[in-house]
Amino acid sequence: MIFTNFEQIALFLQKPHTQWTRFSFRLLQLQDLDCLVDMRNEVLAQLPNPDLHMREPDEINYLRAHLMPPVATKNAHAMEHGEIIGVFDKGILLAYGMLGLPEPEAEDNLGYFLPIQAAKRAQIAHVAGCMVREHMRGQGLHRLLLEARLALARTHGRSICASRVSLHNHASRRNMQREGMRIAWVGDIKGLKRQILGINLIEPWQFDKTQALLVDSHDFAHQHELSQQGWWGVGEVDNADASHTLVFEKRLASTGETLLHIPPFIPVDSPNPV
Repeated sequence: MIFTNFEQIALFLQKPHTQWTRFSFRLLQLQDLDCLVDMRNEVLAQLPNPDLHMREPDEINYLRAHLMPPVATKNAHAMEHGEIIGVFDKGILLAYGMLGLPEPEAEDNLGYFLPIQAAKRAQIAHVAGCMVREHMRGQGLHRLLLEARLALARTHGRSICASRVSLHNHASRRNMQREGMRIAWVGDIKGLKRQILGINLIEPWQFDKTQALLVDSHDFAHQHELSQQGWWGVGEVDNADASHTLVFEKRLASTGETLLHIPPFIPVDSPNPV
């Protein structure tokens, strides 16, 4: 589904959905900060594995920055701004999805991990945190908020989206891959083992379907090695024993650029990630 302006997103979010007729959808504002913090605290306390979602070092200001209009800056250490789509039922926040709008020179711009020229980091949007209250899970809200955020990115002129995901976060990764996002890089970021998923909404990356490798979804070392060699995670298989296997294919060189930069927070002696 392609949107060209925020009015179209608003109409999509507001139109009746069979299972969501009682819900309302809107962008959160600064006055929603308290209910956002309360919901995050509730969801984080229930996580079966704390690695699924790590708190930000400056949690309140990070959230506040996503509730206010972005401020252009060339400061590489400036806090990321963005927007948050919320799902409400009778005034109670049930779910939300964050979209980050990093500056091109920001050191945490995930465009560093993708096969794009430096100038195109201005087109990067971060598919950031998304949480759904426990009793509302399994109803498709996570995927709906993902679809809406990809569309919202386009309204901001951001045609390349990226997300940082824990290897343990099967549900989020599965939904992202269903929407066309692919695992571009696997490695250690500030002490956390993470996968970077990306999607080019204008010029989708293409992959060699003639060869594929299967890797256990928790096998960090093998995934890291493959990502160093130009393999991308393009799919996932659910196994009978509840484990998950990732499908890796090589990106066709003709469908993208080569990575020219290494993120500032990756040691300079690290090999080129792609």
